[in-house]
Amino acid sequence: MQSTSIRIRSDTRDSLSRLKKHPRESFDDVINRLIESTVDDEPLSEESLQAIEKSLKEYREGIYYTHEEILADLGVAEENDKEYAHKKKEKDA
Repeated sequence: MQSTSIRIRSDTRDSLSRLKKHPRESFDDVINRLIESTVDDEPLSEESLQAIEKSLKEYREGIYYTHEEILADLGVAEENDKEYAHKKKEKDA
């Protein structure tokens, strides 16, 4: 196996050392494990990317629903507010 030297800061070396699974694991193994963990085996489809872009555009234009609006539409917000008020009243009594 051919090897080469690289120059890294000592704090980077310390970070790599903390990432070792066992004391004898090589830095090469740690670096390769990190590289493998960042490679996405299932990248987003073009359709998904377009849907995300559309959603971001709508958000920037103010076209969205708040959490409270969604809960109210589902009829959950009012129920939760009543339950909270009831529990608060019991606690304060």
